[in-house]
Amino acid sequence: MKWLMLLAFLPAWGAEDRARVVMTETRGRAVIEDLVFRNSFREYDSAYRVCPAGRGGKVPAVLFVHWLETTHSTSNRSQFLDEAIELAEKGACSLLVSTIWGGPDWFRHRDPAEDREATIRQLARLKDALDFLLETPGIDPARVAYVGHDFGGMFGAVLAGKERRVELCAIQAATPRWHEWYLLG
Repeated sequence: MKWLMLLAFLPAWGAEDRARVVMTETRGRAVIEDLVFRNSFREYDSAYRVCPAGRGGKVPAVLFVHWLETTHSTSNRSQFLDEAIELAEKGACSLLVSTIWGGPDWFRHRDPAEDREATIRQLARLKDALDFLLETPGIDPARVAYVGHDFGGMFGAVLAGKERRVELCAIQAATPRWHEWYLLG
């Protein structure tokens, strides 16, 4: 967890601090913020927030959630970074979040007896991420999308079923049954 090491160099958080930007990069007309934000469990989640440079007015928002493929380098918040940059150049803000399954050994080392509770907590963390995204200045709360691939798609289907702020979903390669993912192998 590279971002945990970076937290050690940041000044102490005040009670009012919601997020800290660790690094900012500009690519074309897109501004990429590598950041950490507090979730409702008072833990820190890492994310990329990608928005148009110099935006004005209300812009659409997209929450991206990655796939589960422990051997692939994009099985983390970086999976949709190119797409988020492209959307920023067209005027949208995106948040690409880390998840519990983003580490290379998560599947092998998880405790199956805790899958249900871990799923519930991850859903709450995704709601927190949506809250955080919608707190971004200039976001149009009437134009919010969720994009999820694989395991991220399954979580998105559940979140969208409960979360009325999400107006559009793009769910890719999901399955309708949790056991098909949790019981692989």
